[in-house]
Amino acid sequence: MIFHSFNSSTSSSSLPPEDLIRIDANYQTLHLVKGQWCKDPRYVLLRNFTVPPGAPLRQRLTVLDCAILASVISDRAEHYSQLGHMCMWFAATFYLAAYRICHNRAGVHMKSQEKREFRFAGKWKRFQMVDQRTGDLLLRQAESLQTLKEAIKKGMEKRKEVQENTDRYLRMVDEDAALWEENEKIDGRDTIGAIVVLFEARRKQIRQGMTDKIQLAQEARLQERLAIEEKARKEERQLAEQREKQFMERQTQLEKQLSLAGQRETQLQEQLDQARAELRVKAA
Repeated sequence: MIFHSFNSSTSSSSLPPEDLIRIDANYQTLHLVKGQWCKDPRYVLLRNFTVPPGAPLRQRLTVLDCAILASVISDRAEHYSQLGHMCMWFAATFYLAAYRICHNRAGVHMKSQEKREFRFAGKWKRFQMVDQRTGDLLLRQAESLQTLKEAIKKGMEKRKEVQENTDRYLRMVDEDAALWEENEKIDGRDTIGAIVVLFEARRKQIRQGMTDKIQLAQEARLQERLAIEEKARKEERQLAEQREKQFMERQTQLEKQLSLAGQRETQLQEQLDQARAELRVKAA
């Protein structure tokens, strides 16, 4: 951000430059901090809130909730703007929206605390960029922008920057202000409430989509299990039919053998009777 270059002249010079959100590993406590994203692991706590101890897990924010809320806020402020939708606005909006979401779920106020450094939240030098109670952007008026530009000029002079750099920074401010005005999507009326409504709608949609996918997966697994069971029954029927066929073939073979044995027995009996008759003739 442009603002990082001039923090040395403010009473908050010892604080890291960016407003950030940190969440405990158990997603029970959410912190608004001053830090420096991806550069310095240290941070200064500004404020936080905690879901009441022993509260059901459904009253806490989840990874999915945080992702959905971040997505909704990003959609509401599509273009990053150093004079409007900057890190201070995103952090304050996320914090306030998350607090309201948890409050709506629990039905009670969250345990919260504000540190002495909270007075620097959403602030650059003496300029309050974001209202920490409502999430509203404050640099809307032309005189505020002009005062900001004058502060940048003084900061650049104190740093003994060449005029070219000063002019470049001022052009960036003008371009950023124009971009912000062109792409402004927040109407300023209960920003947090509007974001929470969008969050709940998108969460419901995503959860319904997840439920539908789970049901489809369950139905697919059921169909797969039924198919496996049907295949097993078919194989069992085929095996039973094969065994029955083998039994019938064996039975037919045995009956044929018995028939041949009966014929052989008849032939032997006939030969025996013939031999006895011949003996009786000779004896007579």
